[in-house]
Amino acid sequence: YSRKRQMCIRDRGNCLQKMERYQESIECFVESLRIHKKIDGTRNTSDYANVLNNLGIASMEIKQYEKALSKFKEGIAIY
Repeated sequence: YSRKRQMCIRDRGNCLQKMERYQESIECFVESLRIHKKIDGTRNTSDYANVLNNLGIASMEIKQYEKALSKFKEGIAIY
């Protein structure tokens, strides 16, 4: 795993989100978070929090409000 791969997957998720392909973007964000954790061994970085925020937004768009709130809360705890 590499940081560049993680960032590319995150950015792909951002693009899919803009295209309103929310389920696909969620899959990218989840994969990005998984790789990030493997690389850093921690979740306490601003990049991790940003991906959580993006995941929350995508979840909200498909009416998964509880999941969205959970991701926002997790991201806020990092900041």
